[in-house]
Amino acid sequence: MEVHHAGHGERPRSFKSFAFEFLMISIAVFVGSLGEYYLDHRIIEERLHNGLVSMRDDLDTDLRNLDRIIAQCDNGIAFLARTRQSAVDYQIGKLSGTEYLRRIIDDLPNVYVYHTFFMDRTSFTNLSSAGLMNVEDSAELRAAISEYYEVYGKRLNDNNALLDREAIVYYETTFPLQSALEGGRFNIAGRQTTAQNVDIYLRLPSVREKLLSGDLIPATDRLILRVADYKDILVEMRRLNREAARLLREQALAS
Repeated sequence: MEVHHAGHGERPRSFKSFAFEFLMISIAVFVGSLGEYYLDHRIIEERLHNGLVSMRDDLDTDLRNLDRIIAQCDNGIAFLARTRQSAVDYQIGKLSGTEYLRRIIDDLPNVYVYHTFFMDRTSFTNLSSAGLMNVEDSAELRAAISEYYEVYGKRLNDNNALLDREAIVYYETTFPLQSALEGGRFNIAGRQTTAQNVDIYLRLPSVREKLLSGDLIPATDRLILRVADYKDILVEMRRLNREAARLLREQALAS
């Protein structure tokens, strides 16, 4: 009959041994979690930094386009104001019909060629969709970016539609000579058009009737006001653009 005896070399583990082992495992888990958190934090910071660098490039592109379209608005308002004055002079008898039409034709190379502004939202959209804008520490920078892209971005889209509608109606129903400048006959940089093409349009009774109509004056007033309102929005967007770009540059220098 076998008799089993307890091993004499093995002693029960003490509470201190279990506590020490638990402590070492906890420290290892904590250090691992800390390292993972630090790595994730570095990755988020790097993605945010790269996104903000791209945003500065987007703002620079926007600024160049804003300067260009604001200048077009100024030139357009000046052209429309001259057109309106010529129409007034004709309506009150200071100009004959022939003199009035000649003045209009002579100023056609400076006609208002309108363009609407569309901001480059690529970097802002990418940062927002990834939730990285909430990580940015500077409340001032977040506010400036939000006002430019979200608040004025919405106003811009609304006013793009309004300007498109007003300008299209004006050139289709009130000032039909715009059509004479299309089809490659008009060079925006050189301000040139073919006299023959314009002459063909002026022979059309419907075109002459629209130009000689007193309706041209209030229609031109409406378009001038629309372009002026649009320019005011672009001027404010240019200010916001420069402010956001300044804050981004300051943050880059501080980091």
